[in-house]
Amino acid sequence: MHSLFARISRRFLPGLAAGLVFTLPLPAAESAVHVEVPIISVDAGVQKDLQNLDRLLVTNPALEEKLRANVDQLTQETFRVENPDIDALLKQQPDLVRALKSERHFFIHRYVARLAANKVMRKDAIALDNFLTAHPDIAKPLARKPSQIVEADFLIAHPALAKFCETHPALSSVLLERSAKQKAAKMPAKQ
Repeated sequence: MHSLFARISRRFLPGLAAGLVFTLPLPAAESAVHVEVPIISVDAGVQKDLQNLDRLLVTNPALEEKLRANVDQLTQETFRVENPDIDALLKQQPDLVRALKSERHFFIHRYVARLAANKVMRKDAIALDNFLTAHPDIAKPLARKPSQIVEADFLIAHPALAKFCETHPALSSVLLERSAKQKAAKMPAKQ
């Protein structure tokens, strides 16, 4: 049986037993490469606003974490004062708040695109977006920590996500392979 659970078990569970950490930040060289984030909306204004935000977040990764924690902070004056880059962006593109509300899973899609280090097919992005909309119990923790999407424990705890990965092998294979390569690159060399 070649289910996703079997693949996860063979590839990742031995690492869990050894106490390895699966959530790895993207290496600096890879994070510096710009990867197109799939944007679901067909609204040109939403696309433009989110593409500009994506470019800003490449140069300010700490800001992404703040935004992911609470997108509603964009409308708070104190938040804007503390984050002049966002304030300037909101002055240039006042519809950014609306764009992020219409593209609720933008940060998850952004992480997936960065991890894949390749363009994510629009149909896969739409399928993932629809899945996350239908499963808020999965979307909420992923919104806080998108890297969980490839963590064995998270997939095992959320069989619906594992099933989604099985039915979307092009997306899940790339994510699992890239995650495994990153994990291997971070492991100390055997002496």
